[in-house]
Amino acid sequence: MHEKGRHPVAVLWTSLIAVALGVSLVCSVPLRASEGIRDQGSGISRLTPDTQSLTPETPQGVTTNQAVQRLDLTPALFVENQGQWTDRAVRYVHDGNPVDVALRESGILFQVGTRPLQFSASFVGAKTVCPVGLQRSHAVFNYCLGNQAGWRTGVTSYEEVVYPGLYEGIDLHVWGLRSRLKYEFHVAPGADYRRIAVRYEGIEGLSIREDGSLAVNLREQQDVIRDDAPYIYQEIDGRKVELAGQFVL
Repeated sequence: MHEKGRHPVAVLWTSLIAVALGVSLVCSVPLRASEGIRDQGSGISRLTPDTQSLTPETPQGVTTNQAVQRLDLTPALFVENQGQWTDRAVRYVHDGNPVDVALRESGILFQVGTRPLQFSASFVGAKTVCPVGLQRSHAVFNYCLGNQAGWRTGVTSYEEVVYPGLYEGIDLHVWGLRSRLKYEFHVAPGADYRRIAVRYEGIEGLSIREDGSLAVNLREQQDVIRDDAPYIYQEIDGRKVELAGQFVL
């Protein structure tokens, strides 16, 4: 039992099969809670302008809803922090729909909608490592706000970010679609996957659903983000061999 919104809650993965070879644990987070990141003292702001002041054009024969759906199916982009965000611990930011994600050395910060609703995930017993961008995207971003000295142009973005050596022999990869992020632990042969544990802070509680997914309850059960049940596999002789596993609170 924990007091709402104050004490951290931890979740870890368990596998029902002993691991001798390398293993990957994949979890998928559909970013569909309620409503993107405003600056709430963390130095993070949305990556896009206020859409209420814009009237975007939609290609002929394509409805606005269809255009939004297509955008949600594009690869997630993680924009490197080159000084456009004041929190230097933030290394990359993903402008999602409707959840924005900031990747920090100490963990991951989520912000839901335009409201000041934030929560974070950190990794229990892990090393503090600097995340690194992989698969550089052709997309670049320009930030021309405030004094010209603070402008940032040609800011790079990446389609994947890795936390190398988060645990001994274990890397964390973050990637996916704009509306559905995935985080994947790569466990080297001989590494102890049982060390992986995630602590959530700023939430109302956690629960495991009948389908094995993890429900992250944000506020009085009104806002829930679902973390799909872990998909765990080993690569043996070039084949993916699925392993049994589950979340444990």
